[in-house]
Amino acid sequence: VIHEDDLPAAIGCALFSGVRGVFNVTGAGEVPLGVAISEAGSRAVRLPELAFSVLAGRFGLPKYADGAVDFLKHPCLIDGSHFRETTGYEPAHGLRDTLRSMRRR
Repeated sequence: VIHEDDLPAAIGCALFSGVRGVFNVTGAGEVPLGVAISEAGSRAVRLPELAFSVLAGRFGLPKYADGAVDFLKHPCLIDGSHFRETTGYEPAHGLRDTLRSMRRR
C-alpha cells in the first residue's frame, strides 16, 4: 500500500537514482489485511472459497484475477526496504493515514 501523493516521489527516485532492476515499492509499515480493510473504512466479509468464486463478477462484485483467491488465503509480506535503502526514497505518509485516505467520502 502506498499513498497516492507518495507515488510521484517513488517514481522520481526510481528514475533519477540510476538504479536498475526490479524492486518492491511500498509505503510505510505493514498491517494484516483485516486491519487494512477496517482502516480503509470497509468491512471484511468471510466467504467459503466456492461461494467467492461463484459470486465473483456477479451482483456488483468485481471479477478477480487468477490467483487472487490464493493470495487472500496465503498472506504474504511485501518488503520495500531494499528500494528505500537503494534510492533514498522515504514515504511522507504513514500507513494508517494512507489507509484512511482510501475511505469513501
